[in-house]
Amino acid sequence: MKIAAISRLQCPHHIDHLAPLCAAFSAEFLSSEKEEIALIKQSYPDIFCRYVAPHELGPFYLTRNVDIAIHSFPWPKKLLHAHPFAKKSALRLLFTPHGYSDKPSACSTWQDYQHNALTLIYGPKMQKELQEEGIDKNLFFMSNLRYLFYQKHQAFFDIKAAKFFSKIDKKKPLLLFAPSWSVGSFPSSLHSLESFLFRYAAKEFSILIKLHPWQKKKDISQVYRLIEKSKDHPSVTVIDGCTPTYPLLQKATCFLGDASSLGYDFLLLDKPLFFYFPPEISLEKWPLHRCGQRLFLHNPKEAVRLLLDYEKETIEKRAIRKKTAEEVFGTKTSFDEIKKTLQHQIKEVFYR
Repeated sequence: MKIAAISRLQCPHHIDHLAPLCAAFSAEFLSSEKEEIALIKQSYPDIFCRYVAPHELGPFYLTRNVDIAIHSFPWPKKLLHAHPFAKKSALRLLFTPHGYSDKPSACSTWQDYQHNALTLIYGPKMQKELQEEGIDKNLFFMSNLRYLFYQKHQAFFDIKAAKFFSKIDKKKPLLLFAPSWSVGSFPSSLHSLESFLFRYAAKEFSILIKLHPWQKKKDISQVYRLIEKSKDHPSVTVIDGCTPTYPLLQKATCFLGDASSLGYDFLLLDKPLFFYFPPEISLEKWPLHRCGQRLFLHNPKEAVRLLLDYEKETIEKRAIRKKTAEEVFGTKTSFDEIKKTLQHQIKEVFYR
């Protein structure tokens, strides 16, 4: 049974979600982007890669060379079955999400994914959302496999990530700022917080800005300006490329974001979270934001004081964070345990 993970649509940030599954299933990672192959070889342990030319990596190639294709972006059913050979193929699809956030749920479009043999989900909350959309077959829990994979290979990942912390002042707490990219009516907090971080917060914190990989597509001039600006700043580092995220989250003292899925990933580390959105946006129905504190910028010095009070978190706030993490990712487990369960489930579905 040949299993492979497929990278599509030039989404290198999906690698962080696909790589742990490659390790769990001893699957190859197939890509038509040489930069992605280089990133995996450099940044992840125990992953086998294969370059496939862009004109070859499609349904015809998969149906002839792969039994189960792991993907993180929907393959339209009509495309998958467009080639005559595909109709006779036993190719199965295994879909994995690439993060969980409070933005309008991807579940509203997951009707397109019902032709997957398996759909991997993080935990009970995602299962409930999908069931409300009428999707309740072949859903299998994988918890936060990225975090479990990081824990298993923490020494490897931390050594690789050390280059990002060369400017970090160990006497200061480390604030990780991970803004999402602007989509629809949900603006990125990057524009609003840039001046605040450089002028005020950097006096008290070392700051690591982890940009969303698609931010460069949205506003390339801002990204390059930020990078140049940070080069001359002793307390600010900007990461604009793709890299494993948990070494960054693990090193951070606290998290600052908006609607990025990294906020949910950060819950598993049980550290303080802060969020920024324009004052006119209500966050009452956003579960993640109950796990931290909201930042307002009308008084920048007061906002910095709020950040510095991260150690004064209440027991109630930590309890909310723990409960939310369990709702989204399920109870704690290990990479090897999830690996064993998924391998068993794959065999059951494949040999029906």
